[in-house]
Amino acid sequence: MKRLITFEALNVLKSEALARLLRQERLYAIELGSVLIVAPDLEETRANYTPQRITACRIGGDEDRRHDIVVPPSPLQHVLETLATTMKRDATVDAAIMQDSREYGYELRNVTTAEALQVVCLAAHVAVRDEGSALAFTRNAAP
Repeated sequence: MKRLITFEALNVLKSEALARLLRQERLYAIELGSVLIVAPDLEETRANYTPQRITACRIGGDEDRRHDIVVPPSPLQHVLETLATTMKRDATVDAAIMQDSREYGYELRNVTTAEALQVVCLAAHVAVRDEGSALAFTRNAAP
């Protein structure tokens, strides 16, 4: 669901303007590397972005090159498989992910592919297990 937010802040630091905007719109933000994830400030949202979940979604990779990654709206299975393939890994997805008919699109700036995959997994509530040459994706039990 898209909605337009109008906000004005004069003579304040960017960090203070962001904090005000988040409070005004009841949003929660967490920074992962160079990516700022913003979501509704709900208990379920905060539960999804705990340090344990963030660590669990971290993927090993030897790529250190940062670039922009734009994923056009696509089924989640396709997004996960495409990012895994970019990392030269096979991907397996569970039945819940294969049946998810929603489309996910992302624009991530100045990230490695491993960081992009971490962000996608967190935002889509997907757990990932790094099996070396393959990545196994499962839908979390949490919403």
